[in-house]
Amino acid sequence: MLKNPYDVLKEFSKTKFERDRKLIEFGYTQTDGFATWIIGFAVAALSLIISNFDSIRKNIGNAYKPIVILLGLTICFGLAFRYFSYFIMTLQKRLEDYFAGVYSDMDMTPIEVDEDVDKTTFDDIIIRLKEDFDVETPYSSPLLEEHKNMELPRLRKHYKDLCEYSKKQFDIAINHWAEVNEIAYKIKKSTSISSFNRQLKRPRIGFKLKIWSWVVGLLYLFCLLSFMSAVIVICIYLVSR
Repeated sequence: MLKNPYDVLKEFSKTKFERDRKLIEFGYTQTDGFATWIIGFAVAALSLIISNFDSIRKNIGNAYKPIVILLGLTICFGLAFRYFSYFIMTLQKRLEDYFAGVYSDMDMTPIEVDEDVDKTTFDDIIIRLKEDFDVETPYSSPLLEEHKNMELPRLRKHYKDLCEYSKKQFDIAINHWAEVNEIAYKIKKSTSISSFNRQLKRPRIGFKLKIWSWVVGLLYLFCLLSFMSAVIVICIYLVSR
């Protein structure tokens, strides 16, 4: 069965989001475990050096300095990597709620009147009433232009009244959920309503995935390089003795 372009692109973007989400989660679980192991090993090595500092400095001289620096960088880069990875996962989880609404089959009736409603034609307002509010107009036969011009102001007003009623229902729902949050999370009702309205007018959704992926990838790379460099320094010292 053929689908219209909108449904095809909607399905494609939904599939892409799911694929990206699984890829991010897979990468996070794989790299986070290995980074944790490296951080633990670096902390253990630093603890060993600190607890036996006099003995180590006596045996290896100044060679301990680059080792300590590299192990310290390993811990810093590793912790930064874990933090920003967690940050990305948190943002990704927030996006799941957003995309759940975008890809949902449930459509909400408009709560605001578009500026171009007063410029709509008779046929356009008929389509809007049907698509936005599922309202069928009671015209059993095509109207003459004269009758259309007579009916157009009434239909526009009817559309605006439906939007106003939808807005009232929306406000009732917001107040209800604000009361639920106040009971469940002890968040003031006014705070919940203010936050929701702010998100509705100026939503803070999404993040620059490519940039953050680069940041996390570089931190992970620097963590590995620091740890490998510390191991190489230790090996060079042991071989040169």
